[in-house]
Amino acid sequence: MSKLSHNARRELLTLGRPVVTSAGMPLVHQGEHRTYFTLILAGLVKVSIDADNGTSALLGLRGPGELLGELDGQPSYTTVTTVQETIVRHITRKEFLAFLSLYPEATIALLQVINNRLRQSDQRRLDLTAYPAVVRLARILVELADSHGTWRGEELHTGIAISQPDLASLAGVSLPTAEKALAQLQSRNILTRRYRSISVPDLERLRLVAEHGL
Repeated sequence: MSKLSHNARRELLTLGRPVVTSAGMPLVHQGEHRTYFTLILAGLVKVSIDADNGTSALLGLRGPGELLGELDGQPSYTTVTTVQETIVRHITRKEFLAFLSLYPEATIALLQVINNRLRQSDQRRLDLTAYPAVVRLARILVELADSHGTWRGEELHTGIAISQPDLASLAGVSLPTAEKALAQLQSRNILTRRYRSISVPDLERLRLVAEHGL
């Protein structure tokens, strides 16, 4: 929404109906045929996908200003679950398409979001073959810190309750490999692990690992 004009943002926020959802609740089910889009106003959700063999992969996290929904009208190919209490607006497909017609700038902003996600997906695919696990995990943690982090004294907290299996999934590594890489970073005082929480005492060193490795 940050790329929209004041008038467009104001109009968008009048559409649909607001809904408050507690943590751990599904907003979208994979395979669900939805007749509306969901605009995140506050909170955080995780986007995952299930394979036919039962394997699940975490694709990413979405926060305020992000839109959930399929523009082509097809069933959802992902499941979306709240990480914390989340406030959204459910906007009917008819309302949202009318909004795009009225504000062409919104269509451009939406295309930019899609392009950025494709670029991020391509980068993750490259990372899988070109970089070791510790670099991939460091890059995920830098993304989380930049997007959701908050400073507490001299430490940057990633700002979300995320499990090690989720981190491993985001980085495309096994859980034992992720645990080993996180232990390496912690042994060098680059990060501190707590239950479902990671703080970063030295963000610049973490950025260096994300670029060049240990």
